[in-house]
Amino acid sequence: MEENKKVGMPFGKKIQIGNYFVSKYMKTLTRKELMALRASSEAAVYAKQRGIDLTRGGVPYIKVFTRGGDWELHFGCNATMFYYIDSRFVGDQLSDDNYKALYSLFLLFYGDTTIMGDGQYIDAKGRLLKEYLERTKAPKETPESKAEDDAILEDVKKMEEARANIVAMGKAAEEADAKASGTVAEKKTTKKKGGNHGK
Repeated sequence: MEENKKVGMPFGKKIQIGNYFVSKYMKTLTRKELMALRASSEAAVYAKQRGIDLTRGGVPYIKVFTRGGDWELHFGCNATMFYYIDSRFVGDQLSDDNYKALYSLFLLFYGDTTIMGDGQYIDAKGRLLKEYLERTKAPKETPESKAEDDAILEDVKKMEEARANIVAMGKAAEEADAKASGTVAEKKTTKKKGGNHGK
């Protein structure tokens, strides 16, 4: 199969996307870096699919950088973003949709890494990131887990109903006591006034 028919970027070629360039290259790692990379399941899968030996002599990386070279990001083959970018290409070719997707992504990269913003901007980004991480780490629902969740919700509902009944009963008792106390006080006041008039 020819290179331009393979899914994934070719090595060593600089491809322009808007005001940005992207290229895939081999990077030499230290022994410690290589050991960490070999422990990554993503890197192992990529290497096996591409027939790449994860040695210190070279490990696949993708670099995204500006035309002027004043800004750049690097992603190793153990990073999710490496796969996302690499899989958009068929050789050095991109479909219109993939071109637009990568250009939008690179704009976000650039903005996120060069714009500090104010406190409100930073807080908003933090909240969005937290919400996203909570959504993505939520376990997938299975029939068993749904049945268990439904049972728990039913128990919680019964507990809430019982608590509401107890609160209502307590409130009714307080109102009855308050009413009884008011009636007694009123009778005492009336009796006292009546005695004064008699004198």
